Amino acid sequence: MHPRNVCTYEILNLFPFSSESKRMGIILRDRTTRKITFYVKGADTVMKTLVSYTDWYHTAKMSVVDRVEKMQAVVATLETELDVLCLTGVEDKLQEGVRPTLEALRNAGIRVWMLTGDKLETAECIAKSSRLVARDMPVYTFQNVTGRMDAHLELNAFRKRCEHALLITGSAMEVRGYLVSFFCFVSVCFSLFSVVCVVRRLLQNLHAPVSWRRSYRRSITN
Repeated sequence: MHPRNVCTYEILNLFPFSSESKRMGIILRDRTTRKITFYVKGADTVMKTLVSYTDWYHTAKMSVVDRVEKMQAVVATLETELDVLCLTGVEDKLQEGVRPTLEALRNAGIRVWMLTGDKLETAECIAKSSRLVARDMPVYTFQNVTGRMDAHLELNAFRKRCEHALLITGSAMEVRGYLVSFFCFVSVCFSLFSVVCVVRRLLQNLHAPVSWRRSYRRSITN
């Protein structure tokens, strides 16, 4: 590469990735032009915009009182007027034979459920690409459940969409005790050909199959 095409930068500051912010950033100074640029990489659902660098972050970082809150406030002031540089994606390739196998099971009337730790959007994409869920099949997401009333509303709405595939989160399964009739909910789920359970913690991963299997046995014997 010709020397004129080489750009040298000085790193002024780093903003590490965190599970709360779901993004990371770096502030650079061009050694030739002295121009300062703030680059951010993060989840598409939380990316915002940026402005040029000042010493606000350093001041907040040196603060003794409420340092974390002040540092977060400085980062928030930088997140305006961002120019999109690129979009990236990761393809989750299926193992050979997965798609025809799942299609054969579904066509034979065998119900297959998927338990995954991916986020909701990724889980739905994988379910459709693997043919666990037909591409033309609508998907109902059962996720915003925090108490008895939410569970009651979700259950009533879901009963009208039994032709849908179900996408349910681990947090929604954790509050199953709030459901007006959990066994009714379970019986509806077992009438579906496709259910995708999205769990975020290992205990949810281990607990979900056991609890649903026990509930299914009870719904048969009761």
